[in-house]
Amino acid sequence: MQFAPGDYAEFLTIDFACKVRRIAVKFKGPFHYLRALEGPTSPTSPLENGWARVKRRLMEQMGWKVVNIDYEEMIAAGSTLGARKAYLRSRLVEVDVVNP
Repeated sequence: MQFAPGDYAEFLTIDFACKVRRIAVKFKGPFHYLRALEGPTSPTSPLENGWARVKRRLMEQMGWKVVNIDYEEMIAAGSTLGARKAYLRSRLVEVDVVNP
């Protein structure tokens, strides 16, 4: 995905995008999150690292709706194509990108 000059293009990448509707889908792997150095971690609410958060906020300020797809949730959804499609659709419905 390419942005216009002045749109922070050198800082932003998008895995999938719909330019017309300004929807960005980002697949987030383990490097997008902070790691706990001690104590238990909460797999249900991982915290974005600073760089991931800055990029998301910049895109939102430019009028994009950002849909984050967490790698652990994607794996937990199942290994079949149908299961993964259903998971992706549920995420798009959650953020009001598609109708249920």
